[in-house]
Amino acid sequence: MCVSPKARRTRALLVLIGWCLWAQAGAAEDPEAEIRDLFLSVQRSLGAGELEKAESDSRRILGLALEQLGALNTALGDFAEAERAYLEACRMYPLNPQSCLGLSAVSLRNRKYEAGKEWTRRVLELDPLHHEARHALGSLHFMEGDLASAADELRTAYALRPEYTAVAYTLGLVYLELKRPQDAQDIFQEVLEKRGDSAPLRVFFGRAYRETSYFELAAQEFRKAIDLDSNCPKANYYLGLTRLLHRGSRAIPEAISHFEAERRINPTHIAARRFLEVLGRANYNEEALSTLLARSADETLILAEDPLDEKTRHSFIDLTGTYRTTIATAYQYLARTYTAREDLASAARSTAKGMPAAANALVPSSQPQSGSVRTLRVLARLALQEKDTAAAWKHASRARELAPASPDVLVDFADVSLAHGMVADAVFALRLLRLMYQDRPEYLFTLGSALVRAGDFPAAIESLSRYTQLRPEDPRGHLMLGMAKYLAGENDEAARHLRMALELRSVLPDAHFYLAQIGYRRGEDHEARARLEATLEQAGEHPRARVALAKILSREGRQEEALDELRRAVKLLPQDSDVHFQFSRIYSQLGDHAKARQHLDLYSRYKREEAMDRDQGRKIQF
Repeated sequence: MCVSPKARRTRALLVLIGWCLWAQAGAAEDPEAEIRDLFLSVQRSLGAGELEKAESDSRRILGLALEQLGALNTALGDFAEAERAYLEACRMYPLNPQSCLGLSAVSLRNRKYEAGKEWTRRVLELDPLHHEARHALGSLHFMEGDLASAADELRTAYALRPEYTAVAYTLGLVYLELKRPQDAQDIFQEVLEKRGDSAPLRVFFGRAYRETSYFELAAQEFRKAIDLDSNCPKANYYLGLTRLLHRGSRAIPEAISHFEAERRINPTHIAARRFLEVLGRANYNEEALSTLLARSADETLILAEDPLDEKTRHSFIDLTGTYRTTIATAYQYLARTYTAREDLASAARSTAKGMPAAANALVPSSQPQSGSVRTLRVLARLALQEKDTAAAWKHASRARELAPASPDVLVDFADVSLAHGMVADAVFALRLLRLMYQDRPEYLFTLGSALVRAGDFPAAIESLSRYTQLRPEDPRGHLMLGMAKYLAGENDEAARHLRMALELRSVLPDAHFYLAQIGYRRGEDHEARARLEATLEQAGEHPRARVALAKILSREGRQEEALDELRRAVKLLPQDSDVHFQFSRIYSQLGDHAKARQHLDLYSRYKREEAMDRDQGRKIQF
């Protein structure tokens, strides 16, 4: 029977999805104890007036409970409800990657591969070494038929967690699709060495070989499973099915013996019974066998091979009711938090999602406790006003530790991180805020600005473009977007946005400055000089503009005038590497090699320090 590669990938991955979801539902840690502790923390925080911490803990409860609800609905086959639960979980508590990965799994199940990849990328933005996200992304590439990308992602996931059987299985499937069976065998052997040989693992690997039409290898695995455990469920069934797929009617006697063995082990095995009914008929024909084999290969049958038993199904349904009650109660607490902060619109939305008035209502105090989140926020702001960024960082970091899902705390933390040069931390916090509030303009703008500083210009352009769509009349958005596009090398688009910014607000020195930079790139020195003069006129003093003007004067052969501009710039930027590089270049042209060497040494020194500062700023400190 000829099966297309994509059909094989579909069946194989559906087998994997069913296995992984069952493992997740059966082995996931019970979050109820953590949720109980968080409810107690919310009550204490409300009573003490710790509204930021109360909001953060309420969001965390919602994230945990909604994620569990999504997993339960996935196991029950209600993918629409699972998707709704996971989406709300991501919004309420984006620090939990399992909600994004749950959405990725649902997207894969629904053939929405691009959406699935987007959810996995969100996890990888926060943790590039998240092995489950790498595995999910590799699986999505695999389903699309991009085997090279799938192999890259899965090799990374396998290197991160070689003991994770599902990764090894998927990587093995990719190798089999790439016609590299030896590589697949090596991966499967490594798993056996790490986990120990067992019949279920042999069946697992045999199914991989069967789905990719390596029938002899599949039969070997199923036989080994039977040798290890003669009562291993499904091993005989799969061996019989593999023989029929490989040899057709010639294998009927052998297949019948295996199906009969399966029925002795599991009398309720529907597929084995169906084969025995067809193959045992006196009027059996090839067409009937082909129809049954096609049916056995259907993806829906594969997913239905391991259905939830009735006891488990009812248990899961009961759990969904428990988590719905938990979610409603958490929304009620969140509504009280918003009411205490006089955010009545948010309170109304949370109340609508929560239960009617809950018992044990607590009246929040208006007085913050010593060492509280609110006190730490005040201390951080005061330190920032005094330009003591180290102290501000200390207080903001402690507040974030106590209330990691509080939007107010995350905003403070991002502001302090930017001031302290911790750009990566600022970007991390702002991305969390964007996950909570998809298109809140102020977060889009601040995130875009931070991404410019971090050097991630494509991501900055995406965030700032969305901001300018939402706030087209704000010149700051066009200015920052123009800067990002200039730094990304998109001169024409950069110039367009910079001019739009100047149309909205005529006094914008940086807009003139970057238009001058674009003119310099194009060799339009007259235009560039006019823009630099406008920059200096509006800013009063602008050291970068002085350096840019020095470059133009030097290109025109006016070296002494260029040196005058650099001398004015170095007073404001004494440790800037570019200023000293320009000094060195001009002194070298003038033949003053001693001064050229002096400034070149300073350039090298400050360049190293700037690189160290950038590296420090790129590291996430928490």
